[in-house]
Amino acid sequence: MGKNLRMIKTVINSLNPYRIIACYAIFFVVRAEGNVKSTGVDGPIEELLESIIIGGGGAEEESLVRAFPCDDSTCDSVLHHANTNEISSSNSQIVVELSLPNGVTDCVETEGPKNGQQNDLSKGQGNDRFDEKEKPFRNIFTEIPIFAPTSNNIKNEICRKHSRIFVHQLKRYKLWALQMYDSTAKLPSGILRGNTNQFGDFDQCISIGSDKTSHIEGKYCLASVDIDARPFSYDEVDSLKKAVYHARSYEFIKSNARDAGHFVPRFTTMNWGMCVPASCTSADVEQALVDALQDYNQTSGLSFNIYVDPDMCYVKPDPQQPYSIATVCTLLFFGAVICITIMGTLIDRKSNINDIKEQGQLQRMIMAFSIHKNIDELTADLPDEGDINCIYGIRAIGTALLYLAHKVIMLCLSPYSNRVELTEVSNEWWSTIFRTSIVHTDSFLLLSGVLTSFNLTKEIERKKHIDWIKKYIARFIRLTPALLALVLFYAYVMEHTGDGPLWNLTVKRNADICKESFWKNILYIQTFFPFEQMCATHTHHLALDMQLSLLSPLLVTLLWQWRIFGIFVLLSLYTLSAALRYLIALQNQLSLIIFHGITI
Repeated sequence: MGKNLRMIKTVINSLNPYRIIACYAIFFVVRAEGNVKSTGVDGPIEELLESIIIGGGGAEEESLVRAFPCDDSTCDSVLHHANTNEISSSNSQIVVELSLPNGVTDCVETEGPKNGQQNDLSKGQGNDRFDEKEKPFRNIFTEIPIFAPTSNNIKNEICRKHSRIFVHQLKRYKLWALQMYDSTAKLPSGILRGNTNQFGDFDQCISIGSDKTSHIEGKYCLASVDIDARPFSYDEVDSLKKAVYHARSYEFIKSNARDAGHFVPRFTTMNWGMCVPASCTSADVEQALVDALQDYNQTSGLSFNIYVDPDMCYVKPDPQQPYSIATVCTLLFFGAVICITIMGTLIDRKSNINDIKEQGQLQRMIMAFSIHKNIDELTADLPDEGDINCIYGIRAIGTALLYLAHKVIMLCLSPYSNRVELTEVSNEWWSTIFRTSIVHTDSFLLLSGVLTSFNLTKEIERKKHIDWIKKYIARFIRLTPALLALVLFYAYVMEHTGDGPLWNLTVKRNADICKESFWKNILYIQTFFPFEQMCATHTHHLALDMQLSLLSPLLVTLLWQWRIFGIFVLLSLYTLSAALRYLIALQNQLSLIIFHGITI
């Protein structure tokens, strides 16, 4: 009787649910093909599975993942089998064959017919389900390259861990991982026509993690890559150099990845958008790209110089982050100007001629902001005499040409697919109008000098002297308010009006420069500092105009009182200016004209 009870107890113990689960797991794993000895994982698998069968419990299932001594690809492959009950196949297929622990073979044999019945049922459900035996599941990401900072060269442990989770979840087709992969730039067509700027999907990348479907947030980084052809011992070296020359859009404007780029574009530098976990830094992304392209640097005849600027990495901004005090004050300033403009326009519309004569000083100041009054003055007929009327037409033509020249510079920043067309158009004879933009800038200095001399001459004929202090103050008041409004908008407002892959390069970097050095613009001394440190670079001609206007009263006085001496001083200044300009251009290899292959 006791012997029979022990046999019944043994049978009941053999029906332990953990043993049944283990039998199922072993059955699916042993269906894999190949030899586990090549992966070096056969011993630990047997021990861990046997411990599950004998002991049972959830802790052993977790230890199976933690204690499994394998590389990333093997872990991903085995974990994939456990999750999907399928065996993925690839060009470098990992084939697994496991020896079974003692005492579980009968369990596998018993479960065999059940799974066979399940397969027959799945075949009968229609053609939508594939045959597990004849058509094994193929994970597309075992054949498509995946960019992720997972190598041991990445010093950031959190970045490396999150990147491996991303790769792991990507092979499970998790939506957030697919979005991160989709947001990274891919190799496009049309590279030999200059289609080398691939920005990926900026908005999708930084929105990853905001919907709480994953604990890993996305970070968008724009990498700058300089590509060049290296000497190679094969006949294809010439064609490779030509191919690189075409990819660099015929090298219309030569640049490198570390140029400033906030005004003059980095034309020959490739821009490549990367989407990585938010825990990764720009250094991690740069190192990952270096590791990925290392073999190509050594074997393909190409060399890649990679740089990832920390300012070119973006995460989703916090909508609750408050504006700075300077930004709030600037917005209040513009709000006050708008209110005064509305007030002045309403007063102007309700006033008549008699009221205008009786206006006080404060009311006249408010009326100066009237839109109606300013439009009337701008569209009024020019005086018949006492002024150089034709000069306004010349100024309008110069303004239009200078505007188009600046638009051409900004056009080089756009990621269009046929940039070689821009180079070809820029080599046409009529494009010289835009490539000699310095002529348009200097024309404003010439017109300003002519008008200043004309007005000062009339004043000295009428008063017999020039009120220098009054002239300086009047010119400063006429130019500075508009310039101040511009640099304040650049420094504290414009950076909050949008975002994008190039936003920090073209907008935020200029804003940071303006925050530090807008006082140079207000004092009109920004031309004495390097171009890379200049706020609102297109306003440099205002500084030149103000600096030259300081000399104009002195020169006009010399020409009026001592004409011969004044002419001698003027010619000496012309000669000195031309000589200095020539020497500086020769010493620094500068050019006054934008030509094909220029470096800026």
